[in-house]
This record gives sequence, C-alpha cells and structure tokens, in this order.
Amino acid sequence: MAGGSITYTTEEQKKLFQDVLDGRVHLFALPTVLYRRIAEEMTTTVFKAFNLDFDTNLENPDFATPRALKRNLYDFSAAKTFQEIQDMQNFIFNEKGMRRSFSEFEAQAKTIFDTYNKNWLEAEFETATRLAESSNDWKQYTDEAEIFPLLKYNTLEDGSVREEHVALNGTVKPVNDAFWNTYNPPNGWRCRCFVEQLEAGEAPITEDPKEPELPKLFNFNAGKDDVVFHTSGAKMHPYFKVKSRFRRHKENNFGLPLPPDVANLKPKTLKKQKVEVKTDDLTIEQKIKKIKQEAKNLTAPTKEIEAITAEINEIGKPLNRINREVKIAIKNRKPLEEIKLVDEWNNIITAQQLKLNELNKIKSAYSENVLAILRQETSATFKTSATPTAKRTIKNLTFGERAFREIVGDRDFLKGKKVKFQKSKTGRAQHKAGVISLANNDTIGTVSHELAHWLELEDPDYFAKVLGFYKRRTLKDEIKKLRDIHPKRGYEHYEVTKEDKFIDAYTGKQYLHSSGRQRASEITPMWFTNVFKDLDGFIKKDPDHFESVYKFLNEGQKI
Repeated sequence: MAGGSITYTTEEQKKLFQDVLDGRVHLFALPTVLYRRIAEEMTTTVFKAFNLDFDTNLENPDFATPRALKRNLYDFSAAKTFQEIQDMQNFIFNEKGMRRSFSEFEAQAKTIFDTYNKNWLEAEFETATRLAESSNDWKQYTDEAEIFPLLKYNTLEDGSVREEHVALNGTVKPVNDAFWNTYNPPNGWRCRCFVEQLEAGEAPITEDPKEPELPKLFNFNAGKDDVVFHTSGAKMHPYFKVKSRFRRHKENNFGLPLPPDVANLKPKTLKKQKVEVKTDDLTIEQKIKKIKQEAKNLTAPTKEIEAITAEINEIGKPLNRINREVKIAIKNRKPLEEIKLVDEWNNIITAQQLKLNELNKIKSAYSENVLAILRQETSATFKTSATPTAKRTIKNLTFGERAFREIVGDRDFLKGKKVKFQKSKTGRAQHKAGVISLANNDTIGTVSHELAHWLELEDPDYFAKVLGFYKRRTLKDEIKKLRDIHPKRGYEHYEVTKEDKFIDAYTGKQYLHSSGRQRASEITPMWFTNVFKDLDGFIKKDPDHFESVYKFLNEGQKI
C-alpha cells in the first residue's frame, strides 16, 4: 500500500462488484480478502509506533496495549467492510426497482470503493498512527510520573492551529488530572498538538481552560482506553452504527475471522471515567455540572431525523392522487384499475412504515443515551396499567414509562399512585385524570411528557415549585394566543401562553381553573420533551429551565 490506500487490482475490484451484484457477497457473507487487507495494513502501520512487526508474538504481557489495538483495528476493518458493502447494495436496483446492468452498477460501486479505500482510508491510517503514538507516549508519561509529574499541552502556534486547540495551548496539569482523559492529543483530524513533560515547579498548574467543542471521536485518551476507534458509546465511530437487526452480527465481528492471537479478546468499549464518589453523594449542583459535561459528548440526531421525515413525506405525496383515482375507478366500475391503485397505495404505506421504524430506532438510541446521563439512583415506584390494545400497539410505551421512572426517581408521594394507558382515539397524546392516551408511534419523549402532566397533578408540593418558576419567568409577559405565534400548528383560539424566552412558546401555555388559578402547566412536560429531543441543546439554550426542573425533581427524592 501507499499513502493510506490498499492495493486492490482492477480485476479484484471487478470480481468484487460482480459478486455483490449477483448476491454472492452480501451483508452476511462479506469479502474476507478486502477485510484482511485493510486490517493487516492498518495493524502493520500502527505497530511501527511500538517498534513491532506485524508477526510479533503478542502473548508477552508487555504487549498488552499493541494486542488490544490490533483487536480494535480488526473490529474497525470489519465494520468498515460491512458499511462499504451495504452502500454498494443500495445501488443494485434502480429507482424503478429494476436490477441494474453490470456496467451501470460498476460505475456506482467503483465510486464507493474509492471513497472507502482511498479518500477515507488515508485519513483513517493517519489517525490510527497518531493515536497509537499517543498511546505509547502515555505509557511513558505514567512510567516517568515521579520524575515528570506535570504535563503541558502545546500547539505549534502557527496560522494553521484551530481555535479550539488554541484554547488548550499552555495548559499545565498533573499526569493524573482528569483533563488528560479528554484532551490528550490528537484532538481532531490531522491534529499536530503535542504534550511536554515537566518537572515539579517547572511551571505553575493552570486553571481549567474554557472547554472547547472538539470532535467526539477524539475526546478520549488512547493510552488509557487502549483503542483507536471506539466501537460503542457516545464516541463510537460511525462505521459501528448499525440497525438493530445487525447488532448480533456486529457482536460477532460481522461474521469475519479474527487472528488467533486476538480472537479471545473482547472488543474494547468506551471506558466511563471513574468518579471517586457515588452519584447520590453529589450535591445537586455537582450532578448538574456532571450532566452538562456528559451531554456535550452526545449529539442529537436532528438532521438525520429531519432527513428521514422529509423522505416519509416525499414517499407519501402520491397518496392524495391515488385516493382520488380509486374513487373514480369505483364510480366507473373498473375493478382491475381499483386493485392496481390499492396495491400502489399499500406499497407506499409499507415504504413509509419502514422509514418510520428506522426513525423510531434512531430516536430510541438517542433516548437511551440521554437516560444513561439523567437516571437517578433509584426509580419511581408508582403503579401502571394499560389496555390490551395499548400494550400491543404503542411501541414506546414500556421504554417511555421506564425512562420517566428512572429520571423522576423514588418519590414518597408517588408510591401507590396509579396511572392508566390507553390508545388515543383522536391520534393526539393527552393526559386526563390519571388516564394517558397515546398513539401507536408516539416517542419516548411524548410518553414521558404525558407522565409529567400526571406528576404535576399528583404531587402538589412539586407543582407548587413549578408554578413558582413559571411565575418568575413570565412575570412581565403578556398573554398571547398560540395560533398567533405558530399559525400552522392548528392551535384552537382559546389556547394561550406567556411566551417568555422558552425554547418553544408552548412551554408557557396556561391551563386556568374557573377560580383563576393555574391547574396544570407545560413546564415539566416540555422539560422531558426537550431532554429527549436534544439534551445538550436544551442545556445551552435554556439552562434556567433545565436546571430548575432538575432541582425540583431531585428535591423530592426519598431520603
């Protein structure tokens, strides 16, 4: 290989493309030759950082880190091969569902092959090499910590240094400081920053710098985690992101063989930083600070959700036309035309449902990560029931209920309380007198949103705090009609709000009792909506709303 690309002859490429087109190579029968060639070349390159050859016997305990990195690189190569073949398979059929000719397919497959094995591979080789060097350097830093107890972050201080890295330049911290868990270079693609060892007293320890936004793929210490590319967690490389039906396949290295010297090693997953105290020993302020730090490493799939939603809408555009034509066919007594149109209708609905399932999986995966950050030490213990139809059809009911329980925590006031779920007759989610109505595809955020309405109703002490927050935030706000603020959302004329500077004006909606007092609010419900939509964005855009409700929830914990 040369310059970060593998050697794969034209004849080998043509055979690969033909095998994919003919179905001999597919997601459960990946090309072993391509996989091994990538893995072996990457491993050979990385081992140079340790002055090792590819064939070095790794059974020696001194080679624990190179051995772990080799396993990681084989995992990475398998995931890369899987994604590449999956991309090629997407072009087997054209827009009309017809199988492409080899010449048509070859042109698309060749572009994909070059992207994966030339353009991207070059950057991946460079990153792997740099991280391996960093891993080896870290071992030296820890071994020599008694002589050089301090480390200094340095940039090259030229015009090419990124602003985020300038913010870190000159930072001096002890070797064992948590700063190095995240900011040990490299901290981005083609990063040239480096660490300098210092003796005690050689330079003063600096204050924590303003934490810059860095690519999540680089927010770790390769020497501590023993990985080049994370296979799971918030810092997972995109190659390892697979649909749920392929998760078991991923656990088995996508069906591809591992070298004997690493086959018995488990893939390295993201190591959670050790905390010296338990979560329940932290003050609320310390918990909030911890949540903010972890939320920065969590990217909401907003663009992905918007793109799939747009696809669903695009797929459904012919439905109105088909509906009109079916009525005409029935009127003109053309049963064959009617059957053809109904089939077309059903195909569109099926295609939309597949996309909707994909959308739900993306949202659920993000929600799991949010829950991992926000869950309390103990869960709420209220009672629930659900109609048979609700249990069978509401997809996110169980997860949404669990998420709410774990975030709200064990509250004495809720123990023994009951809430019932049923399927919505109108398609709209709502809570009324301890009964929650939900639609089939309502999200985890929606389920917890409606449970939050129930919480405010059932816990008067908690609701009093919420109303205090609401009054403080909206004291100087005028009452406005929601339909004037959001004319396209279909609000009724009587739905009013105090807009304040909430992320969504709906958060300030008023629910007035005949006596004039506020009988419900959207403060807690919209808090749950926002955390499951974009936790980091919520914290940054309205920290007062996030922190206030989080404190109220914590203050009601059972002692």
